[in-house]
Parts: sequence; structure tokens; C-alpha cells
Amino acid sequence: MRILALAMLLAACSSAPMNALDSFGRCSLVVRFASKCCGIDQQARARVAGFLESDPRVVSVTEHGWGREGEVDVCVQMRPGLDYPEFSAFYTTLDDLLPETAAGTTGPVSLLVIGEDSE
Repeated sequence: MRILALAMLLAACSSAPMNALDSFGRCSLVVRFASKCCGIDQQARARVAGFLESDPRVVSVTEHGWGREGEVDVCVQMRPGLDYPEFSAFYTTLDDLLPETAAGTTGPVSLLVIGEDSE
């Protein structure tokens, strides 16, 4: 459901470059922090950062800012060769760190699965 919401957000949002995902290179998934008024959800960003720093399945994390209120896409490169149960467990844990809906003036946080490059 969050993937569909992100696709709709990408199509509707004029402030985010439509080719932003092309700049990520090799990402297994992207965590998108958006804003609807007054900045991103900094508490969710801190939870996600702590999780990504400590998880051994993560190879690298890069951030790509795209907005004027701190909006950022976090590109997560996973360890190659993760099987479905491992990736699913990672995704579920990461998803549980995110708010169900945007609270107050912070924007939504979305997950987008990019996949693994076959090269």
C-alpha cells in the first residue's frame, strides 16, 4: 500500500524531480521523507537512521535532498544475495519504525522497493 502511495506522490508532486530515483544508482529500497508544511518527521528519520546504522544487512546508505523543507530520499543498499525471508524481515522492521500517517505538520514517510541490480 505504501508503494502505491509513493507512486501517486511521485506523479503528483511537482517539487520532487521526476527522475530523482535515477540518481540513486544501486539501491535496494528508498525511504522517502516528505513534508506537507513545516519539515519532515525528524523523530522517524532518527529511528530509521539508528536502525540502518546498526543492521548488518545494510551495505551503504546515501541521502538525496529534494525539497525546501528538509525533504530527503534515503537510498539503502542491501547486502547482495539476501533471500526473501531476510529481506521481508528487514522491510517489516523498517516499516514498523515509520508512522502510519503524517502527524501534525510533518509529512508522510514512504518506502519504495527498488530491487537489486542483476550485474
